[in-house]
Amino acid sequence: TTGNGQATVNLRNLGSARTLVLVNGRRFVAGIPGTSIVDLNTIPTDLIKRIDVVTGGASAVYGSEAIAGVVNFIMDDKFEGIRGRAQGTISSKGDAGRQYLSLTAGHAFADDRGHIVVYGQYENDDGLRSKNRSFSQRDIPNRSSFAAQGLFSIDGSFAPGADTYTFDSSNNLKNYQGANIDGYNRNGDRYLGVPVERYLGSLSASFDFSDSVTGYVEGQYAKTKSNSRLEPLAVGYTDLPDNAGGTYAGIPITNPFIPTAIRDAMIAAGTTELPFRRRSVDIFDRSNVNDRDTWRVVAGLRGKIAGKFDWDLYYTHGETKDLTASGTILGPQYRNALH
Repeated sequence: TTGNGQATVNLRNLGSARTLVLVNGRRFVAGIPGTSIVDLNTIPTDLIKRIDVVTGGASAVYGSEAIAGVVNFIMDDKFEGIRGRAQGTISSKGDAGRQYLSLTAGHAFADDRGHIVVYGQYENDDGLRSKNRSFSQRDIPNRSSFAAQGLFSIDGSFAPGADTYTFDSSNNLKNYQGANIDGYNRNGDRYLGVPVERYLGSLSASFDFSDSVTGYVEGQYAKTKSNSRLEPLAVGYTDLPDNAGGTYAGIPITNPFIPTAIRDAMIAAGTTELPFRRRSVDIFDRSNVNDRDTWRVVAGLRGKIAGKFDWDLYYTHGETKDLTASGTILGPQYRNALH
């Protein structure tokens, strides 16, 4: 329910923040703002030549980011020719479609002293709703008691029985029979597979100035759009503040929309506030919408000294901008609407 189109690596189950991801031996820009965690989806898939994994002693070199280990993606920067790939998949039920397109082009120049590789990729995942599969279409083991039609408890216990009320599908008042009968099916809103659309491009170039000095540049850009889906916000009377900053006691008996049967029960019980629970389906669906831009550039020189010692001097800069939008209620205004 919280997926947002990212793929991370987590060695030894110590957390993705403790696994360092490198590309060609150099640090890659983080895909989750405010962390060091790299989104593997921003690394050009078809240019990966091999992946080196080191799980011991890496933190002595790289610091706490590498406590669990280091994953180093080695890219093919000498690709020659043109290569295209197209892939489409769909489930046996005709949904959950995925599409993938990529194009790679590489060329040597200046008597093989220089080389350039350009890559472009597009992928789209339609996603899959939980309600579209029999094994996930209902909450297990129980539905939520925060029902869309509202749940009203005279004594505040919200237990099934004569003191707790709700509405049936025809909007008729009835006694609450339990969450699995009158509750809210959260899996009707959630995703099994999160929809994702991504554009990715990269360029790498190198030039041998001499037998001992090579200049190189690398650049990547990825645009990712995705959205999770979570059931609408569950609001209970205790989630709202009262006018004095304390806890709200419930809907006042003076509210003209309280059904007569519930008002009579409140009078009989000697209470003037009605505790309630409700799923806010008519406000918003509480889903995160992500729009993410990730880019990185590298420029450097490498070579050998006396044919024995390797050296590499480079500058790298990367940024990730993530716009995440969702919503919530304004408690005091929600409370005021109940009076």
